[in-house]
Amino acid sequence: MSYKTDKAKTIDTVVTADGSSDSQVTVIVPPKRFYGSVKLDALRLRRDVGQIADEVVQHLSSLVDAEVEITLELHVTVPEGLSENVIRTVSENCRVLKFSNQGFEQE
Repeated sequence: MSYKTDKAKTIDTVVTADGSSDSQVTVIVPPKRFYGSVKLDALRLRRDVGQIADEVVQHLSSLVDAEVEITLELHVTVPEGLSENVIRTVSENCRVLKFSNQGFEQE
């Protein structure tokens, strides 16, 4: 297996299909959640997101009853400060794109 787990469950008695029984059977419980984060290059964002979608998200979202949540988080620092035009444009675009949280800070 390619994942690490220390989740093992010991079952005292197991009755098999043929009616025989065995005691102290240990069953490995597979993980039920996945999480991951990765830094992306802003200049290669489209390529990198596409690769993540193809190579990771697709495998997980195709599982029966899988609930996949993807969050994009941005942190931008501009040493000289942001112009009113950029603030207005970005704020409007975030509103239209239904960002759940966004803002500008002095520091």
